[in-house]
Parts: sequence; C-alpha cells; structure tokens
Amino acid sequence: SATPANPPNQPLKAGTRQDRLTALKRQSKSLISASDLEPPSAESASHDMQFSDALSEDARSTMPSDRIEIILPIHGKLTYDGKVCEPDMYWIVEKWLQRHPEVAERSHDIRVTRGRWTTEDGLPTEVIHGTIDYADDVAGYDPAQDADLYEYWLAEQRYHEAG
Repeated sequence: SATPANPPNQPLKAGTRQDRLTALKRQSKSLISASDLEPPSAESASHDMQFSDALSEDARSTMPSDRIEIILPIHGKLTYDGKVCEPDMYWIVEKWLQRHPEVAERSHDIRVTRGRWTTEDGLPTEVIHGTIDYADDVAGYDPAQDADLYEYWLAEQRYHEAG
C-alpha cells in the first residue's frame, strides 16, 4: 500500500506547512462560514448566549469588572496534516454549564467575545473567550479549573504578552 504524504503524528514539512498557510490566507475573509455563526439548535446550546462584535485588545482589556471570565482566550490551531481545527464554543459553554448547574438559569448572562488574530505561524483565526455577569454564584471562580474543556485551543503566550 502507498505511504501517505504526511503520515499521522508527524509534523508537516516546512514547505507543506507554508503552502497550507498560504492557501488558507487566500480563502475568503474568514475561516468560518456564516452557518457557523447561526444560533445552535435547542439540543446543542442555549439560544440565550449573546455574541458581541470582535473587540480589539484594548477594548477587551477595558472590559467592565462586573463580568467574570469563565473561558480563557482560545483560538484555532493548525493540525499536523495542515487542517484548521477551530474550537466549538457552543460545546464548550454547554459542558461548562453542565459542570456549574447553579449558573444554568443565568445562561443568558454569558457573553462570548470574538476577535480576529493571526497565530505565530501565520494562521488567520479568531480569539474567543467567555464571560458572565458577576454574582455570588461565580465569585472567586478561577477559569483554569475548567481549562480541560478547551486546553488544546488555549491562546499562545504571545497573545497574552501583546496586551
């Protein structure tokens, strides 16, 4: 049988990786389609989640302190075979709410913020993070305790250093 050009679990060759990044950059303005932004079905997540327009780093850093971050900044990654793997925020929020049933009735207070960004290796993607209105039920919450839900997509260190 024929050997695949890029066997599983092997890093892409530099030329192949650059070719894939160049092709991605030439695609439409966004890596996500309009259907990705449609509200989820009732089975997959709450229709009450609010989505804001993309915010700049400065705007996000001045976000009012009456909100608690529940999902740390995450973004898409380029896999070993050159495909883009974007995080499914609806799934992440749904799983987060399952872990925190005391907040489930306040799902309408969850805000997911998206902003365009380019990773260090040139992948155009979106940085996404989630917040909820401050209340006693989330006082002192540390988003790192649920980071296992999205640790693969955690934002690169240089994203945090850019602020």
